[in-house]
Amino acid sequence: MTSLPFLAGLGFGGAIGEGGLPPLSATLVVTASTFDHNQAIGGNGDQITSPQPPILGPGGGFGGGIDVFQGTATISGCTLDHNQALGGTGKAGGNGGLGTGGGLVVINFVPGVSVSNCSLDHNSAVGGQAGAGGAGGNGEGGGLANFFGATVTVSISSIDHNEAEGGDGATGGPASAGGSGLGGGVFNDADTSNDDIFP
Repeated sequence: MTSLPFLAGLGFGGAIGEGGLPPLSATLVVTASTFDHNQAIGGNGDQITSPQPPILGPGGGFGGGIDVFQGTATISGCTLDHNQALGGTGKAGGNGGLGTGGGLVVINFVPGVSVSNCSLDHNSAVGGQAGAGGAGGNGEGGGLANFFGATVTVSISSIDHNEAEGGDGATGGPASAGGSGLGGGVFNDADTSNDDIFP
């Protein structure tokens, strides 16, 4: 595999991180469990500006409670509460990291994730602060975030009091924009392209 500098400094799965890079996959089964006050925190110092990969990038925090990366998962009868996915702060000229899936994130190229009889409450996805001249990172999916058009089936579950918050623009120096908060409860990205992640 070629060097992937934009995969530096990532935080995956505050409580559980599952999966691997394609063609690897894994199977996760979790029942009747509670995940609370966990954090996936991206590292500070993102120096990539534009173009930055839209999903993965330096300093991203993915899955404050659970991260499913390239695999199948059955999650039932579980509580994910007060978990956080936090993007790191960018250096000068760098964007803040993404905060994605405060409770649960699915970054998947195959279908097969089921969430049933679960409670995803009071979780947060917070983008990192911009470096001077960069942009704040997006916060995506306070409760749950799903990428690459994989099928995630959610049934008989509550997704309540979650938050998606964009990272602040830089203070002082060149002006920079804040990030976006997308999907306080659920963020669902249908883009099936992975060219920006595995060039």
